[in-house]
Amino acid sequence: MAYPILGTPNPQFLDSSGAPYASGTITTLDPADGSTVKSNYPTADDANASTNAVSADITLDASGRISTGYWGKDGEDYKVVLKDSSASTIVTMNDIRLPSHSRRATVALGPTDGTPTIAEGTLFTHNGTTAITDLDDGEVGDVVTIRANSGDASVLPITSSATLLCEGNIDVSLRDKDTITFAMFHDQIWHEIGRSKRLLSEDVTATNTITEGENGQVFYLNSATEFASTLPAPAAGLHFTFIVDAAPSGAAYTIGSNSGDNVMDVFILDIVGELTYTAARDVITFADGVSVAGDKVEVFCDGSRWYCYCMSGANGGITTGVT
Repeated sequence: MAYPILGTPNPQFLDSSGAPYASGTITTLDPADGSTVKSNYPTADDANASTNAVSADITLDASGRISTGYWGKDGEDYKVVLKDSSASTIVTMNDIRLPSHSRRATVALGPTDGTPTIAEGTLFTHNGTTAITDLDDGEVGDVVTIRANSGDASVLPITSSATLLCEGNIDVSLRDKDTITFAMFHDQIWHEIGRSKRLLSEDVTATNTITEGENGQVFYLNSATEFASTLPAPAAGLHFTFIVDAAPSGAAYTIGSNSGDNVMDVFILDIVGELTYTAARDVITFADGVSVAGDKVEVFCDGSRWYCYCMSGANGGITTGVT
């Protein structure tokens, strides 16, 4: 939405004797430095679309008025200088602030745009899978919410960066109807201030390569033919839970470190009360024909190592080793 910079209708400029400033000029500047020319627009539609921009001085007509429209963008600042026909400055109007329009509608972001503009709204949907790495056209004080709208089979990645700070500096994967909210407290730096996830668990039935963006997820292992789950590269704050939903029969469920690195320190407590600890492992196994439904492994990362806490309802139901 756009607004007239000097109001509607355009004002008439008169000298002290009441004569109009015919052939005087209006200069539009950026008040941030007071000297950079700033575009104005002949119509509201032009201002909204950034078309037919006017950067030259505007000459007043015989009645001392601007004969065309004189529009600016909502929420922006303008400096206006009035001069007479001899180019002598009559008055300088600093810090003309155009109001921000009410942005209640939900705006659909481009499905393949990794740095979408948020200039036209505060509530957004995204139905693509292109990772968002930044938000363009924000101002200090903006608060925006993005909802994934891509179906349960797809995820919307949000990549934490120097300008888009996700909680814990950890990437986020949004599933269908999940939301994330960012606020700009410092110029061009967005901070995550909240998120909602519709599903905090996942029923897994096949080989699963886990991403950083799935942080906090609970994985229920449920398959007639067991499989491997692979952790992401270590990053501080990552936490995952694995629970046996269907007891392994014919093969084993495994949880392995990224690239087979020996960075897993493993605590195991089983049904007979035996507690074991082994350092520098790279795999945890829910043993075939031994592990039972409900057996659980939780893993936490400090940035370089995984600390793994295992509980089994069977003697030897969970084991660990090096591949």
